Amino acid sequence: MSNFALLAGVVDLSIGSMVGFSSAVFALLLTQGWDPASAAALTLILCLLFGGVNALAIVWFEADAIAATLGKLTALRGLTWVLVGATGSIFAFHPGLFMLTNLSVAGLPLLFVVSLGLSAVAAVVVTRTRVGRHVQAVGGDAKAAGRAGIRVGRVRTAALLASAFGGGLGGILYVAQLGSAARATGFGLEFQVYAALMIGGYSILRGGVGNPIAEQTGETVNVNALGNLTGMCIDKVRGKEGIQLDLLIGSRGPLYCGGAGKAMLAWLSSEDQARVFDMPMEPLTVHTIIDPEVLRQEVERIRRRGYSLDEQEVVMGVYCVAVPIFDRHNRPVGAISITGPSVKRPGPELQPLVDLLNDVCGHVSRRLGYGGVWPPGER
Repeated sequence: MSNFALLAGVVDLSIGSMVGFSSAVFALLLTQGWDPASAAALTLILCLLFGGVNALAIVWFEADAIAATLGKLTALRGLTWVLVGATGSIFAFHPGLFMLTNLSVAGLPLLFVVSLGLSAVAAVVVTRTRVGRHVQAVGGDAKAAGRAGIRVGRVRTAALLASAFGGGLGGILYVAQLGSAARATGFGLEFQVYAALMIGGYSILRGGVGNPIAEQTGETVNVNALGNLTGMCIDKVRGKEGIQLDLLIGSRGPLYCGGAGKAMLAWLSSEDQARVFDMPMEPLTVHTIIDPEVLRQEVERIRRRGYSLDEQEVVMGVYCVAVPIFDRHNRPVGAISITGPSVKRPGPELQPLVDLLNDVCGHVSRRLGYGGVWPPGER
């Protein structure tokens, strides 16, 4: 149900932690002898309360959505750790729930059939109902929607509550199907959720930071998120100039090559960098760096100048410049790149692209709570 929040113009980064929290609460209640229906009801009520806190902060106190939901992500993750205790997991196998969630309908898993049904209902609501039109109007232009008589606050509050309810339901289904909850349940799920939404046509760039860059440069803008020492493309705005590196949204790539990958790699901890250097490095082109020592030297250059370059390392004829995004812990969590056929080498001709990326990545990093020196080359 995060699609309603995103469609209403609100990015909810706490969805993964909400799944982890609800799974821990539901599992704990089952171990205390609660019947599944009552345990599920209380779990969903708690999730809706947290969703209401999100709505209160974002809608009524006008807090930045990314900052507010990032704070909620951290809080829920901490609560989950407390609930699961020192063992790191809660065993809550329930035979009835296990049988229910593993049923098949016409050879297809029941949960898959249910998810298709919910997707169909959501599609109808968004495209065929007054509610859906209001949500789209608020996400498109909140001020214009307000002038048209739409209650923007109510729409966004309902969208955030729906996102929390969906996260809570997801955690319950996790426990029902797997019979346990763990600290890591739902960890990083928000990136998978938003990648799936981008594949389905939603965007966090269009009308935002991506279009102006793509319009000014004529080249493709890619947004990558860091996860499990790989980069995942979570959004893009495609350029119009010649050959483009047309990454599929949701696709993953290594950190040892490509502009965005190396931009994230350069500011990882020394331990994580060592893990990447020890990984097998397959050449994608004749220009791909596959020597760990050469890659270490490249990382040092990237840190000095504050941005990374890809000179035909992934696709012949395609060049890239990228700048990292940092979180409130000063850790790299992603990168934004400009990719296209124009040659990109340090110098006066490249600097305007670097300045564009520094403006955007600096803005996003600040919204994520980063308070360090900017641009990153000056860290």
